[in-house]
Amino acid sequence: GDSFRCVVFVQQRITSLILSHFINSDVELAGNGMKSGFVTARDAQITPKIKVTKQAARETINSFRQGKINILVATSVIEEGFDVPDANVVISYDHIKDSVELCQRTGRARQQDSSIVVLD
Repeated sequence: GDSFRCVVFVQQRITSLILSHFINSDVELAGNGMKSGFVTARDAQITPKIKVTKQAARETINSFRQGKINILVATSVIEEGFDVPDANVVISYDHIKDSVELCQRTGRARQQDSSIVVLD
């Protein structure tokens, strides 16, 4: 429904791009109203073609806030420093490194009746 807001945490920038693209390309997910965007750190030598400017990141987060997209795929860049709206589903796609990362991620699931899923 309209209230569905999901943040998917991934470790690698390329994973955020691919997963977001898959979500947006899948007919069944689109038919169920799933729309995705991604936010990563701005620059990395290993993936120089994946560039997310601070402005682009803000626009994606604003789209998430406004409900234009309901799935935000992100690296740890949004754990601190970005005002990301509350989510009712938080998915950790990759393993969690430490208890600090766990706390930061679970802190995004602040809506009532929220769920946290950890994949490993």
